[in-house]
Amino acid sequence: MKTHPIARLRQILPSAQRRGQERSPCDLDVSVRLLRARAAYFWTARVWDISASGISLQLKEEIRPGTMLEIEILKREAVARKLLGRVAHATEHPGGTWIIGCDLDRRLTDAELRALTD
Repeated sequence: MKTHPIARLRQILPSAQRRGQERSPCDLDVSVRLLRARAAYFWTARVWDISASGISLQLKEEIRPGTMLEIEILKREAVARKLLGRVAHATEHPGGTWIIGCDLDRRLTDAELRALTD
């Protein structure tokens, strides 16, 4: 399976799907779970970028718009932050990966963003 560097995927994503908030590139691991499932099953993903009001994830699964997710951001092999998000778009890319853009249930503060992107 061919994968694409995150920088290349940013070029592929149509500008119409981009958030209005300033986004910060991010290179963190996350666990993603469907909120309604209440199951122990999580997908692993990478944070593509993050803003005060949204997060984009790169993963191998399609998750349909409107789906509520619990997102656990992992930093230094521990859960750094749990977020709730609603999928706004899912864009398939060559090689079978998906970019899943989510609107967060609450805005992150500047301090929270810095903690996640530093």
